[in-house]
Amino acid sequence: MSKYLSIMSNKTKWKCVGVITLAFVGSLLASEWPVRLGKLYTNISNGTVSTITQGALAVMTFGLIYLAAECIAIIRRVTLDCIIASHESEIREYSIEKLLKMPVAYYSGCLSGEKTAQLNQGVAGFSQLIKIMCNDVFATVLTAVCTLVQVFLNAPGIMVGIMLVYLGLTIAISAFQIRSQNGIRENIVGQKNALDGQICQSISNLELIRGMNAEEYEKKRLIPSILNIGRTEKKHHRYMGAFDCLKQLCKISFQVMLLVASILLISNGKMSAGSVITVCLLFQQLVKPIDEVYRFMDETASSVIKAKVLLEVAASPSDEVFDIHSTNADLSENDIRVKDVVVTNPEKNISLARYEDMVIPGGKVIALKGPNGCGKSSLVRCLNRYYPHTQGKITLFGKDQELLRLQ
Repeated sequence: MSKYLSIMSNKTKWKCVGVITLAFVGSLLASEWPVRLGKLYTNISNGTVSTITQGALAVMTFGLIYLAAECIAIIRRVTLDCIIASHESEIREYSIEKLLKMPVAYYSGCLSGEKTAQLNQGVAGFSQLIKIMCNDVFATVLTAVCTLVQVFLNAPGIMVGIMLVYLGLTIAISAFQIRSQNGIRENIVGQKNALDGQICQSISNLELIRGMNAEEYEKKRLIPSILNIGRTEKKHHRYMGAFDCLKQLCKISFQVMLLVASILLISNGKMSAGSVITVCLLFQQLVKPIDEVYRFMDETASSVIKAKVLLEVAASPSDEVFDIHSTNADLSENDIRVKDVVVTNPEKNISLARYEDMVIPGGKVIALKGPNGCGKSSLVRCLNRYYPHTQGKITLFGKDQELLRLQ
């Protein structure tokens, strides 16, 4: 978690703290209105509410608490969406700057567009993580705590025990459900990124594809990847559906257990009818976020996988050429000299060209001439420090190339 916090601005962090505070207030109110409704029903049944004024005051109090709880939930959601929109702008600006300064070797072996797809999914995944933590995790935990406290204060202890067992069992099932599917989920994300790269590659070669009348061939080339993603996702969804059925069975079983326990306690005079309503409403308040546990745990697992690329980008050092801070002053010569230089690929494991002794005079228009593959492009890329050289010396305007800034 600290790694994700490190790439968030302080402004965004404080805004998220404000949203969590709203979640706390909303949870208190959401656990209070069922208790007010149960007491109102009990008072009406017992004849305690004897005048219209008393009844109106009790109903208005209940209504205001209920309204405040719902309004805070909406305000919290909208506020967080606005925070995430601002955060995405910041993180995209930061990521694009980092990508533009990454070593060329970082992009080797990737299809065109694959890194872009990974970055877009990473930003979306990171934003979803913020939303889950502020809008789901804290809200669920706070609602569960406040609900259990209200049950403890307004109902026998056995009710608290039943709800605690339900809470623990449901979370355990959801955790096992998510953990067992992490490999498949990561596989799906990887396949989609690879497909995005293939599609971008096809679009970049559109002129060639149309010139060769190869649209049908290109479509058939992509179909296996598309079908494989579909098969993997179907298997994943069927597996998840089986767990969802188990959790619904668990929820209904514990609801029945609460009702049976309530009947037994009422028959023994240990619980009032109004308390039964309060307990049932509080259980529904507990069930509502707990039903979402799987959803946000599933989304958390998916978002963590997607957001990994942002952590990789943030942790990766920029190309060493951006770390040179020398000035371009006092350049003594106009010539560019290349002596015994071997140019390699970005990974420095394949030699591309060798230049024994070359002088490019300054102040003139120079054309590089030679057959394909003789090293013209490699020379220009080496002079621009896009390709490295493993030996020899390059002098630019009287200074060693390694001492000059890229500018």
